[in-house]
Amino acid sequence: MLQDARENLAKYIEWEPQLNRREATLMIPKLMYTESYTTIARSAERLSIGVGAEQRRKVSGLFGHALRFATATDDDERHFEKGKMKVKVAKELVKWASKGGYLDIAYSLHALFPRPAGPPCRLLEECWKYVPEDSLG
Repeated sequence: MLQDARENLAKYIEWEPQLNRREATLMIPKLMYTESYTTIARSAERLSIGVGAEQRRKVSGLFGHALRFATATDDDERHFEKGKMKVKVAKELVKWASKGGYLDIAYSLHALFPRPAGPPCRLLEECWKYVPEDSLG
């Protein structure tokens, strides 16, 4: 099923004539969950976004974090980028929940945090330590 999801997401990115940065960013939780790293990189290419040192501006936001993670060249770099992305997702958690984005929360948590034994709510507990105090209210 995951392979089918990867293929369908890749087809969507390839064929969507109106693909824009906002749409690509909204897809990031699903792309990370399905480990569709080449699709993340391909969407950046379609949007003329790069990540290399030659780029004048660093790509920011959730899309930028996912793109740097997806294009990491080794395990150490991927681990470093994953840590930064955990912080970014934790900051978005309260906003996503207030807007009803529970699927985005679920996909992001499963993609970024180790699968704990026991109920899925343990993922929230693991993520909670990354949530900054000032985002709570």
